[in-house]
Amino acid sequence: MKGRAGIFVAVVALGALLLTACGSETKVITDKGDTNGISVQGQGVAYGSPDVADVDIGVQAQARDVSEARSQAAQTMDAVNKAIKANGVADADIRTTQFSVDPRYSSGPPPTNTQTIIGYTVTNVVTVRIRKLDTVGKIVDDATAAGGNNTIIRRMSFGILDQTKLQTEARELAVKDAKDRGTKLAQLNGVKLGKPMQVNESLSGGSPIPLAAPQTGASLARSDFQTTIETGQLRVAINVSINYAIE
Repeated sequence: MKGRAGIFVAVVALGALLLTACGSETKVITDKGDTNGISVQGQGVAYGSPDVADVDIGVQAQARDVSEARSQAAQTMDAVNKAIKANGVADADIRTTQFSVDPRYSSGPPPTNTQTIIGYTVTNVVTVRIRKLDTVGKIVDDATAAGGNNTIIRRMSFGILDQTKLQTEARELAVKDAKDRGTKLAQLNGVKLGKPMQVNESLSGGSPIPLAAPQTGASLARSDFQTTIETGQLRVAINVSINYAIE
């Protein structure tokens, strides 16, 4: 893991104005007869490798009769689920996130453009939590082969289940960033940074990483290559706002 401090500062305080930066929002205010303070914001960012992946895998079947479409989808989804579980994914890590039955229409000639039902589409999608990241590519390939041309792979995202260590690292960097800024601002204005009077924190995590559509089952059968999945790194950022007293 690797950390670095971000940059953003705003300095404010209560009292009479002694110094205002021309054309800037930055202000340092000191008045011995009133409440004094320096308010700064700091950011810390920590990076870590993901340890889990969530993949949306499913099937979509079309037929003139709704019962036939449902039956095809059910049969294909059963094969997909078996392929996923054969790679060590537990039942508890497979959750249905979409099941839909939609009519398909055909428009008649103008001027009426009357719509007529010509068939049905049945969609069944599960979200699969994969805890062994080195098996993600194989699971995608096996599921696609099992589902054939009816396969759907809609989304993939990576995560870190326990972010405690990353949050601790980012928090330390954020506080150090804020204190360094406060100290420099105090020195520039001929005062000394005192104790923190108020501390606020906000946390942000990494964004999901999308997965490009894999090959169809037919093309996989003619290929010796396995789908390559790059996990990259995720970031955890913590922002702090600290109000320091002036000594």
